[in-house]
Amino acid sequence: MSVIHTCSAAIEKLKKGNKEHVREANRKPYEIGVTEEGQTPYAAILGCADSRVIPECIFTAKAGELFTVRVAGNIANTSSIASLEYAVKYLHVRAIVVLGHESCGAVGSAINQAENRVNFESNLNDLLAHIVPAINDPSATSVKDGVVRNAENSAKELITKSEILRGYYEKKELGIFT
Repeated sequence: MSVIHTCSAAIEKLKKGNKEHVREANRKPYEIGVTEEGQTPYAAILGCADSRVIPECIFTAKAGELFTVRVAGNIANTSSIASLEYAVKYLHVRAIVVLGHESCGAVGSAINQAENRVNFESNLNDLLAHIVPAINDPSATSVKDGVVRNAENSAKELITKSEILRGYYEKKELGIFT
């Protein structure tokens, strides 16, 4: 894979890829979980924004089958929770997976920040603050442990921070998994 070093090269690659996608889609119709009424995903994923972790590939899902919310560290912040509330309330998704992954840079950065007392800009600090409880857990002795605890914490926060998700969960109409 070649490394792209300029904005214009990145935009050109995106345009080329989109043209290829449109050309292929016109040649052979894809089976996708989209109807004239809209999308019908069977599950939602709260995953990390890491470009190496692609939920549709991991779960062998077609376009439209997963409602994917991606944010560094798969954290349960206001925007990610609101997106999942939308999926559950309006798209009738009944399963959410909080997907952690090996070598998570956000978890590693939170560990680095804690160990070296690094202070990042306010937005990055806010993101990493969601991960700190996971790395402060005494049972988290490695990045891998931190990833697991972080996913578990995010799953719990979906219930504690959202009346909508909690309501469906308590009625056993929603499952949340890590």
